[in-house]
Amino acid sequence: MKIIHVIPNLKRGGAERIALEICSRLNQKKGFSTLILYFEGENEYKEIYPDVQTKKVSTSIKISLFKKNKIDVSQLQKAVSDFQPNIINSHLYRSEFLISLCDLRGAKWFSHIHGFAPEYRTNNSWKKKITLKYERFLINQNQSKIQFVAVSKNIGKFIRRFNAKAKIHILENGIDLEKFKKSDNNRLFNFCSVGSLVDNKNHAFLLKVLKSLNKKRSENHSMIIVGDGPEREKLESYISEHNLRVELVGNTNEVAKYVNQGKIYLHASRREAFGLTILEAMACGLPGVTLDGGGNSQLVKTNYNGFLMKEENIDEFVRCIESLLDDESLFQEMSKNAIETAQNFGMDAYISKLILIYSNY
Repeated sequence: MKIIHVIPNLKRGGAERIALEICSRLNQKKGFSTLILYFEGENEYKEIYPDVQTKKVSTSIKISLFKKNKIDVSQLQKAVSDFQPNIINSHLYRSEFLISLCDLRGAKWFSHIHGFAPEYRTNNSWKKKITLKYERFLINQNQSKIQFVAVSKNIGKFIRRFNAKAKIHILENGIDLEKFKKSDNNRLFNFCSVGSLVDNKNHAFLLKVLKSLNKKRSENHSMIIVGDGPEREKLESYISEHNLRVELVGNTNEVAKYVNQGKIYLHASRREAFGLTILEAMACGLPGVTLDGGGNSQLVKTNYNGFLMKEENIDEFVRCIESLLDDESLFQEMSKNAIETAQNFGMDAYISKLILIYSNY
């Protein structure tokens, strides 16, 4: 089976990691061959996935409501034609739109929906809304050819809002349980958080929680944050101003190593399609205190493997954190339950389910 995965870029991110992990594992199976096509930037995962064949293709889109559209997908079309895939799996909205403009040469088409696409937000400008509606119209011309893969039931409902007749498969993300597992090394930090330093991930709120916790307990707790992004300078300023013991690691190929340096996982993303980093932390034995971002509600169960908070309430976050800091037996029980939860999301089982979806089109 020959499979092409199409994604806008191969920068650091959950969707990008999943696409690469899928291809890497499929390549190890007899009878499978994969290729990833992307449009912009550089492949930031070359060292981690040297076995995955990738190709950068140039595309150009200019949608006009009043003039002739200027769209060039010739390189993308050529790459598809040359590889002659049985399956095309697009990731994220832009890839879905561009693939809809190509001749798929009989390939089965799956669109992998990883999150709440910003293209569907209600606060877009009127011009953006009209343009996106037209793009959606073009995609829907191929509606009979496309099937959706949603990373959670929440995302499945999200898709249904915009495509009532959509064929949707729910396939929750998987993780590498060999890489993400509990380490016997010392926990150097009280808390850990992983995610891009962007507004939605809401690290600024976590720093406020840490500040409040320190003040209440007259202690200076430590935290490690893995990830990078445009919010970094603002976060660094807050850390310095309030003398917080927080280490911003940036992007790294050794996420599991740093997660295992924390004891409790903190997560405050406002919108969360699934919660991949939460699951990876669970696999390392970290119970989580997390904000309910939607998809992660199926992972975090209050008083079982962590605490799921319904709103951004600093005092409530502090209260739940303190219960784990002050009650070692509770912490150990939740840590054990977190590991057990993660065992249900191994990557091997994930790949088997995906192959079934591909095969039973």
